[in-house]
Amino acid sequence: MLNACVSHGTYQTPKPLGVDEDLIGLGIMQGIGDTKDTRKPSVDILYRRGLVKNVDVGLRTSGVLFYGGVLTVDAKYGLLNGPFLVSVDFGMSYTSSRNVDSESFDLMGYHPMLMIGTESIYLGFKHNIFHGEGRARMLNSGADENGRLRVPSIVIGYSFGKSFRIQPELNCFIPGSGSPILFPSIGLYVRG
Repeated sequence: MLNACVSHGTYQTPKPLGVDEDLIGLGIMQGIGDTKDTRKPSVDILYRRGLVKNVDVGLRTSGVLFYGGVLTVDAKYGLLNGPFLVSVDFGMSYTSSRNVDSESFDLMGYHPMLMIGTESIYLGFKHNIFHGEGRARMLNSGADENGRLRVPSIVIGYSFGKSFRIQPELNCFIPGSGSPILFPSIGLYVRG
């Protein structure tokens, strides 16, 4: 159920956008897990904007909001600029459903991440923390006594193009129990 509860794509490089620079895009991903996996592809609509030097913010929707879809916001700060880049990002996500399998849930996600690499090739390390109300099925496996689920993940990606960008990624979620879950994705962007 992770696929319906959070957007797994990163859809960004370690390089923050320039001041007043915009990026609008579309992403699609598919979770790959065990043979009983019922995940469906997720379509994301993305927007990023450079606020000040070395800082950009993003907004993303995944799926259909209030029917298991996700709204994510994040802010990224570039720590090291040059040929080699290092940035930190903090994202928050929210999903709510009133009609998935006739059960309701609300789920918040917190997603601190460290990204390293170049503007073209990058690697990210994310620590996803989920906290839910109601019966969110993903919380049934591995959640602590307070209803929190912690899932580290790794992303590797490649980005090419300037005004029009294509960005394939592979996100790997590493749950405390069970096998890793892979989320290959591709993002298409127009830079303004």
